[in-house]
Amino acid sequence: MLVERFVGYHQTLCMPGAAVSSIYPASDVIARRRRFAYHVRLDVAVLEVFESAGYAVLYALLYVVMLAGVVIIPFGIPGQFLIVAAGAGFALLAGTQVLSWWTVLVLAGLAAGAELLEAVAGFLGATSAKGSFWSSIGAVIGGLVGAIVGSMMAPVIGSLLGAFGGTFAGAFMVEYSRTSALAESSQVARGALIGRIVASILKVFIAIVMIVVITLALIY
Repeated sequence: MLVERFVGYHQTLCMPGAAVSSIYPASDVIARRRRFAYHVRLDVAVLEVFESAGYAVLYALLYVVMLAGVVIIPFGIPGQFLIVAAGAGFALLAGTQVLSWWTVLVLAGLAAGAELLEAVAGFLGATSAKGSFWSSIGAVIGGLVGAIVGSMMAPVIGSLLGAFGGTFAGAFMVEYSRTSALAESSQVARGALIGRIVASILKVFIAIVMIVVITLALIY
C-alpha cells in the first residue's frame, strides 16, 4: 500500500506543468504535494516504530538468553557461553562501534577461564585438605564423569548432582586406595567437594560480570 500511494503521488507530481494545470488547479497541486510530503513522513515514522519495536524484541530475547545462561550454571551446564553468544548477537545488532568484537573475545576468555576454574576446583580443594596429587586428579576426573553420567539420567539436575557426587567419589576412591584411611579419605573428598561448590559460585559471579560488561557497553 505504501508503494502504491507513493507511485500515485509521484505520477501526478512528475507530469509536465501544462498537463498538471490542465487536470488540477494550481491550488490542488500544492495541496497534493503537501499531502504527499505528510504521508511520506507518516509512513517513515511508522516504519521507524516497527523497526525500533523489532530491535527491542531482539534485545529482550538476548537478555533472556543471558539470564538463562546464569540460571543453568549451578546445574553443571556451561551457561556462560550462552552469554558470549548473546554478546555476539548484540555486536551484530548494535554494531561493533557499540560492542566491539574485542569485547566479545574478552567475554569468551572469561567464559573459558570460568570453565577451567571449575574443572580444577576439585583439584585445589583436595590439595588444600592435604590430599595427594592423584586424589586431586581423581576429583577432577570424577567430577567430569559424574556430570556426564548425571546428564544422561536427568539433563539438568542430574548434571549438578553428578558433578558434585563424582568430585567427592573420585577424590575419596583414589585417596582410600592409597591410604586405606577412611577418615582422611573422607576429609580429602569433602575438601574437593567444597572447592567444586565454591568454583560454581564464582562461575555464576563471572557470568553476572559478563552481563554487566555487555550492558555497560550498550548504554555508554
